[in-house]
Amino acid sequence: MIKFLLSISLYLFGLQLFFSQNIRHLSVDDGLPQSFVSALEQDEEGFVWIGTRNGLSRYDGQNFKTFQHHFNTNNSLASNTIDYLRKGRQNGLWIKYETAGIDYFDTSSGKITHIINTAFLEKNNIDIHRKSWLVTQDGYLWFKTIKNELFSFDIQKKILSRRNLNFNSDEIIYNILEDKNKNIWVLTQKNLKFFDKKKNSFTDIHIPYKMFTNKLYQNNIEAVLFHQSKNGELMWADKDRFYFFDPVKKTFKNEKLPFSSIYTIKLLSTDIHGKEYFVADNAIYRYDKALGFRKIAAVNLEQNRPPQAFLVDNSGLLWIGGDAEGIYTVDPKLNFRSFSFEKDFATDLLKNYYGVSLNDFFNWPEVNGILPASYFLRSATTPNKNWIALNRIVSYYDHLQKKIFRLPELPKIKSEPFAPIKGISLYDESPIVIDELNNIYLFQQSRWKFLFSLKNFNANIKTANIYFDFKTKILWVITESHGILKVNLETQKIYHIKNNTKSLPVNHLISLVPDQKNDDILWIGSNDGLIQYSKKNNKGKIFSGKDGFPDNVIYSILPDKSGNLWMGTNKGLLKFDPTTYKVRTFTRSHGLENIEFNRFHQLMLPNGKMAFGGAKSGVVFSPEDIKSDHFSPPTVITQIALNNENIDLVERNLKPLNQIEELSVDYFENTVSINFAALQYDDSKQIWYRYRLKGYQDEWIFAGNNAEAVFTKLPPGNYIFQVNATNTTGNWSNLIKSLTIKVTPPWWKTWWAITLYVILLIGGIFWLIRFKINQEIIKNSIKLKQKEAHELRRLDKIKTKFFANIAHEFRTPLSLIVGPAEQLKSVESQHEKEILFGTIKKNTNSLIQLTDQLIDVAKLEAGVLKPHFVWGDVVPVISNIVNAFLETAFEKGIALSLESPDKAEFLFSINTLDRILYNLISNSIKFCENGDTITVKVDKEINGLSIQVIDSGAGIPEDEQTEIFERYFKGSNQDQLQGNGLGLSLVKELVDLHHGTINMTSSTQNPSGTTFSVWLPFEAQKDHLAEKAEHQENSEEKATILIVEDHEELAQFIAGNLAGSYHVLTAENGKKALEITLEKMPNLIVSDVAMSEMDGFEFCKALKSDVTINHIPIIMLTAKADAESRLEGLSYGANDYVVKPFSVEELKLRIENLLNLQNRQYENFHKQLLQPETNIAESETKQPDSTNNLHKEFLNRIYEIIAENLDNSDFSVDELASELSMSRTSLHRKVKMMFNIPTGEIIKIYRLKRAAELLKQNYSISEVAYMTGFNSPSYFTKCFKEYFGKTPNTYH
Repeated sequence: MIKFLLSISLYLFGLQLFFSQNIRHLSVDDGLPQSFVSALEQDEEGFVWIGTRNGLSRYDGQNFKTFQHHFNTNNSLASNTIDYLRKGRQNGLWIKYETAGIDYFDTSSGKITHIINTAFLEKNNIDIHRKSWLVTQDGYLWFKTIKNELFSFDIQKKILSRRNLNFNSDEIIYNILEDKNKNIWVLTQKNLKFFDKKKNSFTDIHIPYKMFTNKLYQNNIEAVLFHQSKNGELMWADKDRFYFFDPVKKTFKNEKLPFSSIYTIKLLSTDIHGKEYFVADNAIYRYDKALGFRKIAAVNLEQNRPPQAFLVDNSGLLWIGGDAEGIYTVDPKLNFRSFSFEKDFATDLLKNYYGVSLNDFFNWPEVNGILPASYFLRSATTPNKNWIALNRIVSYYDHLQKKIFRLPELPKIKSEPFAPIKGISLYDESPIVIDELNNIYLFQQSRWKFLFSLKNFNANIKTANIYFDFKTKILWVITESHGILKVNLETQKIYHIKNNTKSLPVNHLISLVPDQKNDDILWIGSNDGLIQYSKKNNKGKIFSGKDGFPDNVIYSILPDKSGNLWMGTNKGLLKFDPTTYKVRTFTRSHGLENIEFNRFHQLMLPNGKMAFGGAKSGVVFSPEDIKSDHFSPPTVITQIALNNENIDLVERNLKPLNQIEELSVDYFENTVSINFAALQYDDSKQIWYRYRLKGYQDEWIFAGNNAEAVFTKLPPGNYIFQVNATNTTGNWSNLIKSLTIKVTPPWWKTWWAITLYVILLIGGIFWLIRFKINQEIIKNSIKLKQKEAHELRRLDKIKTKFFANIAHEFRTPLSLIVGPAEQLKSVESQHEKEILFGTIKKNTNSLIQLTDQLIDVAKLEAGVLKPHFVWGDVVPVISNIVNAFLETAFEKGIALSLESPDKAEFLFSINTLDRILYNLISNSIKFCENGDTITVKVDKEINGLSIQVIDSGAGIPEDEQTEIFERYFKGSNQDQLQGNGLGLSLVKELVDLHHGTINMTSSTQNPSGTTFSVWLPFEAQKDHLAEKAEHQENSEEKATILIVEDHEELAQFIAGNLAGSYHVLTAENGKKALEITLEKMPNLIVSDVAMSEMDGFEFCKALKSDVTINHIPIIMLTAKADAESRLEGLSYGANDYVVKPFSVEELKLRIENLLNLQNRQYENFHKQLLQPETNIAESETKQPDSTNNLHKEFLNRIYEIIAENLDNSDFSVDELASELSMSRTSLHRKVKMMFNIPTGEIIKIYRLKRAAELLKQNYSISEVAYMTGFNSPSYFTKCFKEYFGKTPNTYH
């Protein structure tokens, strides 16, 4: 009996709780155009469409947008009174009006098409049933009339057809269905009627059940549900049963409803997974083939009016459209059931769930001034038991026996009549508690055992709760204001853990639970947040508002089976994942009537549910029924405003807002505001948004719950607006809405305007630069002319002075030549004659030196003065130059000396070194007086020759030292009529010509004197020879030179100088030379003329007469310099003529020039031979010039012989050599040297060129091949293509 009463009370209490589930109501106050909701549909984008008696409304979770009938507007609803909606293809809606027929509304474009209007209905005297109609996939409208007739209407052809169903007299149409295979089914209370499209008639399938015992109320208006399930079965229902038909197996079955419905079931909807939900008597059920019927939620509709519309949206939210009650939405993922207290939290729960009385079972005293029992409620949970401690009583509920048991009361304390238990935990399977006096008890062997008291440690401690760690035998005690006590029960030692930054953040503690997965962690509720406390290292970490908590005060904590912590706070119920630290807060929007909870108001219930309480009410729920939201809501654009004015879609010829992919705006309407909404309707306040404008702000901007983005004064450019939303649990959706925005620039910022600006700017800059350049040119021209005029005047003055000096310089020695010459006529003394001859010679030398200086200056200015290097010892040369001045120095009383090494071998230029030293020494002598000294110092250095000319003369003034090397400059201490100002400038230029340096130091103070230091980078022999060797090694191949000279020393001298650059052969006479020439075939011959056995002329004549060797150039050496001898040598074919004695450098240059000329000729012959388009006839008839006469004659002779044997395929190099009276080897050497190709290649090239000429004369390829001596046409074609780069066919 007690169990029966307990179950009845639990059922009634459950009913009391049931209606507080998370239900939201949408009414006219929220923007709904009318409270009678006749239809609900959700389109492909996620918008919910609502049919009312005041138009069609689209809901985005925040706002309603209503479409209504407008008089004389074709693109508007036919009527505002909407009966029903059906979802069409391509995101359209079929709209059934109460009196005005049917429309099709394209939600993507906003276009409305009127399918059947009022006139059509009146003309045909028909009315369409409210819900018994459908539009098939092939474009037919099937509908039932209120007269129980069935029609089909071809929408495209506008043809109406009445369908014969062969009704019995009492048979009523209950609904119409098109299945997945496009079959039409009609449901009556007796039959399923299948439409056979081939026969254009219906076939009856008898239903073996008695259905609809009470005829459907207002059957002419309403219709029962008729639906095809995910598995293909057809299903329908009356008020008692669900019926099923398998179209494949042709079988029926039924299932009885677990309740008795007042009305026949008419509303059914499926979720995105195909699960069926239906409405019966203001309650929502779900049907599952395996689990059967399950009640999901109930909605308390006024006066039990039947609901008119039902929808399960994409997120699983349930929608019910009421009869003049608006819309109710039910979130099945949230199953919170709130209840109001009859007395208080603990009293009501113990009575209604555990079936015990607080006063009787727990001996709770009714004493004034004591807080309600809920504030002293302590509990603990094990897998099979719920432990509850109140007053000084401990009890437990056994889940296996489904019964509550009470343990003996704690020992009474006379001095303290009220000392309730303040904490409970478990010592293995036994409870351990602490009372308000901080006495610790353990239940063992059916009685309470006192362990010890904490009063001796600190009498002021007020315990909040305890936890016993069985592994370590440590009792953890949290206090209301003294932090944590760590009590070792074995040693009875107490460790006090107080507030500090590292170990414990706060001392005011309220609740305590261990971590279900980590033995090291304790979770402690406090006034400052949730503390994660590590038992091993005694450190705590606090979670609070900054971590997403709604409030910092944690009043109560209960862990669920998954390890999540459920906590009561001042601002809602909190779910916390200890592993991921993820937080989810539940408030009134989730179905909680109370969001302010109290200390210790938490309790696990016998059915596994949790209860949390506040001051006047509490909430009961199962953690398993509070599901996470995994839906990814799409985000849509609901409004766009430019400069605070909503855009006109019609004026801009745009699609509906959410269909716009690209928006182009003018530069002056660049303040853009965009409204958006996430199409999840559970709780829009729990949805957060983020957005960005790529190209302007690339980082996401977190907008919270604000569903508007505003961008002010966007600069011209291309941008992509992106918006993203979370679901109700804060998870970001993977669907991102994008909109391209193009802000067009003003005309003066367009690309063509900018291009024009750039062109004008470039043109302006160009004009300005050109103007400035012209100005500068004019200025510089004027300056230049002024400078030129000044320079001309200066030069004219200098030249005048120079020529006066030169005239003086010439007249003096000329006078000293002319005078003594005249005296020679009358002087007979030999001694006097010698003196006069000496005077004439000395002044003649002076004239020669002066003339040489002038010539050198002219050569330097013309750039033709080149040093001629010789190898030898430089010391004797310098000594000779110095000795030439000894007499002059002696006459002036000047001591001239030379300091030099014994030997200094260099590759040096005698002529330039002579000029340098002559001018430096003569200059020193000029400025030295009697008793002065001049020293010439010579030093051999690694990289050149150093020469110093040091005198103790008058010196050069400091202000003139910078000009001393300038041409025509004469110092102030010099007689202006003496000297020409060329000497030192010539020295400087000659030193520069050698890439050397010259420096001067001079002083006019005592001791005065001047020092000229010259460094010339002459090369040492080993460096010179190494360079020659390296140069020669880098050359591809050394040429061979034959020296024909009967003077052995001269032959060896020439050979030694040429050996570094060429292979050198020698012969002592012409006869021997001829033999060597025929054998070695040298590249060039140098021959003396006067020799024994065969002189040079005979040798030259023999050489040029022999076809084998007549191509070799020859240079004749002779002591005969007359023209007749030269002409004789050239007449025999000599290529060049060198007169003895000769310069080795000159001989080398002549050899090099001849070889280079010969190589160029050979290259020319080579190119002509390899040039495919060269005409053979022209080559043969062209007159050879004097330089290549022999070569042309030789080649023409070869061509003549080949031409004579053109069609002879056996004609070879041997036959050619025989015809030329040459050996095969000699012929090969000569051809290789002259043409750089094998002899056989000349034969093939000639044949190919002749073949090309024959092809142009229209001979066939085969004919040409055999005419030109090729063995086969295929080989001929291959050779022809290799030479000409094209086949004979293409060439022809």
